[in-house]
Amino acid sequence: MLDPNEAQWLTVSDLYERGWTDPIIKRLPAPTRGTNPHHKNSPKAVRLWSLEDVMRLENRPDIRAQLERVAGRRAGRAERRRAQELQRQNRAFLGGLALEQAFDTQALETMTEGDRTAMLLVRRLHQAILSALYDTQPVRSIAEAQDGLRTVMEMTGADVRHSRYLKNPQLLASCAPWLGRGETKRERSLHNLLQKGYTASLLRVAAVILYEYAQRGEPVPAEQILALPDFPVRKLMDSSLYQIYLVDFIPAMIRSQLSDLITVDPKDEYPEARMMQRRFVIHVGGTNTGKTYESLNRLAQAESGVYLAPLRLLALEVQESMLERGVNCSMLTGEEEDIRPGATHIASTVEKLDPHRVYDVAVVDECQMIADRERGFAWTRAILGCCAREIHLCTAPEGLDIIVRLIESCGEAYEIEHHGRKCDLILVDQPIALEDVQDGDAFIAFSKRNVLLLAEQLRQIGVPASIIYGALPYATRKLQMERFLRGETRVLVATDAIGMGLNLPIRRVIFTRDRKFDGLHNRALRPEEIRQIGGRAGRFGVYDEGFVTATIDSETIWQGFSAPVEPIRQAMLGFSDLVLRVDHDLLEVLQVWNSIPAIEPYKKMPIDRYIFILKTLQECGLALDKEQSLRAATIPFDEREEELMDYFLLYCGQYLAGREIEWPRRGKSSLDGLELYSQMLDLYYSFCRAFRQPVDLDWLRTEKENTALQINELLVRELSQKGKSCQVCHAPMPISSKFRVCYKCMMKRKKQSHIQMHGKKSG
Repeated sequence: MLDPNEAQWLTVSDLYERGWTDPIIKRLPAPTRGTNPHHKNSPKAVRLWSLEDVMRLENRPDIRAQLERVAGRRAGRAERRRAQELQRQNRAFLGGLALEQAFDTQALETMTEGDRTAMLLVRRLHQAILSALYDTQPVRSIAEAQDGLRTVMEMTGADVRHSRYLKNPQLLASCAPWLGRGETKRERSLHNLLQKGYTASLLRVAAVILYEYAQRGEPVPAEQILALPDFPVRKLMDSSLYQIYLVDFIPAMIRSQLSDLITVDPKDEYPEARMMQRRFVIHVGGTNTGKTYESLNRLAQAESGVYLAPLRLLALEVQESMLERGVNCSMLTGEEEDIRPGATHIASTVEKLDPHRVYDVAVVDECQMIADRERGFAWTRAILGCCAREIHLCTAPEGLDIIVRLIESCGEAYEIEHHGRKCDLILVDQPIALEDVQDGDAFIAFSKRNVLLLAEQLRQIGVPASIIYGALPYATRKLQMERFLRGETRVLVATDAIGMGLNLPIRRVIFTRDRKFDGLHNRALRPEEIRQIGGRAGRFGVYDEGFVTATIDSETIWQGFSAPVEPIRQAMLGFSDLVLRVDHDLLEVLQVWNSIPAIEPYKKMPIDRYIFILKTLQECGLALDKEQSLRAATIPFDEREEELMDYFLLYCGQYLAGREIEWPRRGKSSLDGLELYSQMLDLYYSFCRAFRQPVDLDWLRTEKENTALQINELLVRELSQKGKSCQVCHAPMPISSKFRVCYKCMMKRKKQSHIQMHGKKSG
């Protein structure tokens, strides 16, 4: 059965999502049957169409017109649904606005006596009902309910023994004239609805409890009250004041405040950029086409400028390049900084852009990352909000359309420069053996474990390798790259991190896997990823040709190398600091912000990480204010790593207590332990900077350099010809092993320990 990957084949569901209808689908070539690319484990075969055929048909004018009409109809239906939802929210908002007054002590003090009586009536009845429903001690519950109702009766002047009151509970409705009041028809309708629903339920409950109280003169068990046929439990649960206030009114209030603060069109959040006459130069090309090089030449000529990188290693590389050209350039990332006195330029990661600072020239690298789920918002922010007179955007071809759309929405001028490769890139669509390694090879794996295992396999056949993967400290990555550049190692073993602009003399890019875990799913590589990584082969000036191949026979790689790449259709959108001005809990504000749909062509970034951190802070009783909470939630660290999270919470507690932020403690001297310690140092620095706490930069710099050197020495020593060995029998061991002795010696020790223990028991 055909097992295509999701990047090259589309199911009928995919076509429907693109706006296709059955008549249009019939115009495609006959489908292939194969495994559903979205459900690899499903044995059921489905119809599949190639992406190339779909895109060819979509480019026809008549088909494009049909798809636009379908999209228009769908947009109309979606708009009607949004209007209905908005109407419901408005009704909830108006009702909540009235009901909120019953819980506002200051508002009650300014009301007339009649209105105040009505508000207190609803408030006391509501509190009595909640007490009766949710308290685990029935006697106390009913006693509190009785006390509340007695207070209500005293306020309204009613006599609990008055039979007319019990027979006609609607008399109490006259004590709440505000429920039937409203200036507009919509308001009156809503108030009537509330009166018939929730208020009527309150009155029925009051009548039941009062009746029992008057008849027996003693507390009634809560179970009996809840079991009475007239007790409207479901109605109270469905339309209680608490639900109306919390579920409808609070989000509506937040939504209203957000709409007042945050503009509908994201471009309008950057008024300083809108007041400038910016000019864009879009550099379009694949990997190794020189687009970034030409942009940096222009940056070096400018009186002031900023370079925005996807990686801090690239920011450091550009800073060093600028300094070599005689340009005074600082460097700023989330984990470190090198601010030089009198610097006219700065190289930073894209998230660190200051949208209020004006530059002559800006360079934004790897702009196709604008669609990245976690970080794409930073590229959107840079394009819309960077205050530079001339902005150079470097992107892969799939990013061109969305970039042009954003620039045109700002009404600004742009030009497009296409860049081609200066040396040929050749696909070798036959798998190679590991033993066929050549100098200048780069083996690509997609996890730290696979990188280390592959490096160990190369060591065993006598091939020293440099290593690059995500958890490796940046200083160690640089040391490993320098070993490769100097020829101390013959090959490079890396994750897909090398696809991001790192200039290395690579002759062949060799894939060892055709799938990767992207944080959500273990999926097949996409054509754009294969090209981005494979394009690193064949550096101009070093090799005349570059080659792309694999150690596995993979149709994903062979076909993906030349498969059409879909253009990016949406730009990721982040939330603004303006959320701090909304007068509600930050957690609630972010959740409401996330529920508000973004306009095209934007898509809101996932905020799961922020929600998790904010909830954890609340659960731990760390009472940071809103501005402090947002600062804490945006600190870059891996919140899934338990020890890092413990240090983060410790630092928050020390900050609130006014204590000095303590240095992290070094743990194990293993590879994992040193990498974790390096991340702790980054967290320490980032937290202190975010909360303006003093940092011992000399100590920190020394610790980071020593840790990076230790990791590098560990990799060099254990990937040398001798490799890592057992401390008992000196047998070779894989570098990825967490133990100091081999499995054979470990089992031998356990056996000896068991014999000794057994002998002691026998004695």
